[in-house]
Amino acid sequence: MKEIKKTTLPFLEIRKIVNLKGRDLLWRLALKALPKIHNAPCIWCNEQETSEHIFFKCKSHIKETQECINYIQEKSGGSRINWGIEIFNRLDIPLTANAIAIICENIWRRRNKKIHNTQKLKKTTKENSNSSLGKNKKQHIETNQTRKKSNQQRTNKII
Repeated sequence: MKEIKKTTLPFLEIRKIVNLKGRDLLWRLALKALPKIHNAPCIWCNEQETSEHIFFKCKSHIKETQECINYIQEKSGGSRINWGIEIFNRLDIPLTANAIAIICENIWRRRNKKIHNTQKLKKTTKENSNSSLGKNKKQHIETNQTRKKSNQQRTNKII
């Protein structure tokens, strides 16, 4: 991960962010304490998933993120900045800091939603296949019981 220009991590700037989820996420990102699966591939592009990759290098969202940050900088009268780890050097500007927090929180939420929906889908598919096997087995048992009863009735009629 590239280094931030400041000699200390930007905790004072992060504390001023209004968006609570975004603030917590940036705090964890600065401390390199995000809960993620180590040595796992990125869910969007299959590259090695690191914190820097998730937020600043993944090709799946880098273009739209850059467009969003450019729009915010243009409307606020600020200079254009590139979306990357160096963006932490811009947290002293309140509008930019909150925009960064919201964008990062949105990226993290979309990532987690995709991961957890994929896991649910795999689990649901497995449960459905098991339940369909259970239904087939139950139907088979009921069919055999019905056959036995009808065979007994036939035997009783003959006797």
